[in-house]
Amino acid sequence: MYVTVDLRELPPRLSLAEAEDFGSLDVRVVVPSDTVIVPSTLSSLVDGDAQTAEWARGFESMLAFAATRGWIDGSGRIRAHLIVQ
Repeated sequence: MYVTVDLRELPPRLSLAEAEDFGSLDVRVVVPSDTVIVPSTLSSLVDGDAQTAEWARGFESMLAFAATRGWIDGSGRIRAHLIVQ
């Protein structure tokens, strides 16, 4: 049997499949391909020593490029690829 956890929905949707299969138990997670993050959250994660004026310019340049591609939503959040490891 397996449980599917669908993270594309809030709250996540859970479902059970192959309930009669007692020979295995899996949890399968369905994730969206993209997510969004607030830019200030990213900058708050940078080590203090690394947060230089050069870093800030590079970060602002990245955000400006993302805006030209439509990767920043109306709330100012930047779209990012979601990679599950």
